[in-house]
Amino acid sequence: PSDPKHPPDVSFLHLVENTSSVVQLLEKHFRELVVPAVGSSSRHAECLHKKKEIIHNLQAKLDQGVDRIITAQIGHIRHILNSEQKKNDFRPDEGGQMAMFTPACGHASTFLRAQQEYIRESIDGKNLQACLMELGTRFHRLLLDHLQQYTYTYPGGMVAICDVNEYRKAIKGFMVPLLDVLMETLHALCNLLIVAPENLRQIVAEQAHLANIDRAVVFGFIQLRVDHRSGKLAKIFNL
Repeated sequence: PSDPKHPPDVSFLHLVENTSSVVQLLEKHFRELVVPAVGSSSRHAECLHKKKEIIHNLQAKLDQGVDRIITAQIGHIRHILNSEQKKNDFRPDEGGQMAMFTPACGHASTFLRAQQEYIRESIDGKNLQACLMELGTRFHRLLLDHLQQYTYTYPGGMVAICDVNEYRKAIKGFMVPLLDVLMETLHALCNLLIVAPENLRQIVAEQAHLANIDRAVVFGFIQLRVDHRSGKLAKIFNL
C-alpha cells in the first residue's frame, strides 16, 4: 500500500490508457481476422466467449488498480489535512487579516487539481466520468468529516467558507455536475457557521441545498459554533 505521507505513484494510469488501445486492436483483429476464419461454425461462439472473457478480466484488473490509486490519492489528501490544518485556523484572532484560504486547503486543492489532470490524460469516455465521480465523491466525504472536527468562531466560519470555495473551484474542473451539487451543499452547511442565531431556523427551512440533507448533519454543523451553548442554539432547534 502507498504511504499516505507521500504523493501516490499514479503511473498505472498510463497503463490504463495503453490497455484501452490494446483492447481496440483486439476488437479490430477479432472482427477482421478471427470472424472470417471461423465463419458461422461452432468455433465462432467459442471464440466470441473467449474474447469477452479476456476483456472482462482485463477490465476487472484495471478497475481494481484504479480503485487503489483513488484510495491512495484520498489517503494523501487526508494526511495533508490532518497534518497541516490547525485548530486555530478556524478560531483566528478578531480583527486579524484573513487569508483567501488556509495553507492546508491550498496544498490539498493543488494536489487534487493535479490528480484530476493525471486522470484526464490517461482515461476517457465513460471510464473517465466514473473515475472522476469516484474521486470527487470520496473527497467530498473526507472534507465533510474533516470540517466536523473543529469548532468555529464567526471569523473561523468565514475561513471555512473560503476554504470550501477553493475546494469548489478545484472540483469544478472535474466537470461532473453532481459533484458541483455536493460542494454547493457543503458550502450551504458551512454558511450555518456564520448566520445570526435568530436567522438560523429560517435559513435551515428555506435553503434549497439543505432540504435533502439529514437533519442530524445540519444540526451537527450548527453545534460546531462556539456560541452553540451561549447562544442557546440547541434550544432553538430542540436539540
